Amino acid sequence: MTRCLKFSMFRMRNYNGRHSFKLVHPLFGTAFMTAQQFVEDGADEIQHMNFIFLNFMFDTVKDTRGRLRFTEVAAHAAEIDPASQRVQDFIRFLQQVLELHSNHLVGRSQKIRT
Repeated sequence: MTRCLKFSMFRMRNYNGRHSFKLVHPLFGTAFMTAQQFVEDGADEIQHMNFIFLNFMFDTVKDTRGRLRFTEVAAHAAEIDPASQRVQDFIRFLQQVLELHSNHLVGRSQKIRT
């Protein structure tokens, strides 16, 4: 019996204004990516808080298709310091992305500050 995988196609707008299409499997589309890389690639939503935690565990969990995506987060999430520079940089990044999306909705254009 063959197993059919469903894929979804979604349109992304790069920050330079060009449109591109990305083929993403609902379960494996973000494997081998951090949450920040996912958003930088044009995603405008993150489905699970687990993915946020994995953003800071990428050195130990690169393949997010297996059990480690749950067990490592359960074992080490409390070790992530919300006040750390790494977490604060990620929060600032998400704030800038939110600002970009908000401005896009009202017709103002700008770029992410790096």
